[in-house]
Amino acid sequence: MTVKEVAEVLKVGESTIKRTIEKLSPVLGALALNNYGGYLLSEYQVTLIKQEIQKHHNLENRNIDNITTEQEENETIIKALSILKRRSNEYKQRAEIAEQQLIDQKPKVEFAEIITADQHSTFDMAGVAQELKLPYGKIILFRELRAAQILKNDNTPYQRYVDSGYFKVYPVSTPIGTKLTTKVTQKGIDFIRKIIKENAEK
Repeated sequence: MTVKEVAEVLKVGESTIKRTIEKLSPVLGALALNNYGGYLLSEYQVTLIKQEIQKHHNLENRNIDNITTEQEENETIIKALSILKRRSNEYKQRAEIAEQQLIDQKPKVEFAEIITADQHSTFDMAGVAQELKLPYGKIILFRELRAAQILKNDNTPYQRYVDSGYFKVYPVSTPIGTKLTTKVTQKGIDFIRKIIKENAEK
């Protein structure tokens, strides 16, 4: 670009451009000359001139800040691409971490789903008493099953009755620690009905 073209773009006088060139001559390096003996400035040199003028002239009422050289545009693009690349890597890392967390949690979730499904298909002892329409509640039913050597003293079933599919035992958190609770399957309800009937006939 010629001095005149730079002056028109930056909206300052040619004399301002020439003074700035003289001031920056050690930084600008060699200047090319056109056929008429005027200076031909490179994109890099124009950028330096613009920055210098912005520092030392009152340009509040001009649109010089909206004027960008090709070099500045290229620098802006490179910077933007660098930021995008960095953010892309960050998002990729976050996605990988989230995916790994899902993988780590999958067994726990599946186990919880199994437990929840089992609990919906089982009954507590009070529910069994209601289902069998017994004239008493869970306390007496527990006692009867202990007497029949089906439940142990802690009201959990002997393993053979669990293996037979009559009962399921679940850990339950309480304020004083974890305890085991006994649940009865549909098959177990039929089994208990049979036991109660046999005891009544004795």
